[in-house]
Amino acid sequence: MELYEQIRREYEHGSGTIRAVSRKLGVHRREVRKALSSAIPAARKVPERDHPKLAPAIPFINAILEADRKAPRKQRHTAHRIWMRMRREMPEVEVAGSTIRRYPQCGEDVLVAVPPLDLLKQLDHNFMVGNNQGQWN
Repeated sequence: MELYEQIRREYEHGSGTIRAVSRKLGVHRREVRKALSSAIPAARKVPERDHPKLAPAIPFINAILEADRKAPRKQRHTAHRIWMRMRREMPEVEVAGSTIRRYPQCGEDVLVAVPPLDLLKQLDHNFMVGNNQGQWN
């Protein structure tokens, strides 16, 4: 973000050419053109990848994660515990522990702690009391 701002500033108030800006800042001319066309960098495209080694174990992992939703927080499975269970119960599936750690980050449902509604109301109340006029800004 700062680089795009610097590129735009240099182009408008400095050298004035795409080539000179790219040389001065050490970026490709294509990147300078992108910065001049849009102030915000485009989001990076992450390719969809399938899990050839992990595919047979995905239902097993999802079942563990679903059961963990009902379990107390301290009794939930870590990625290492899931990997150890897989090695014990599914020895035909050979995957690394790092593959198991990365699996929920690939777009699958992940458990997210949400504060209770009472706590959110209390936070809203504290904001209202903390603001001198009692108004939202």
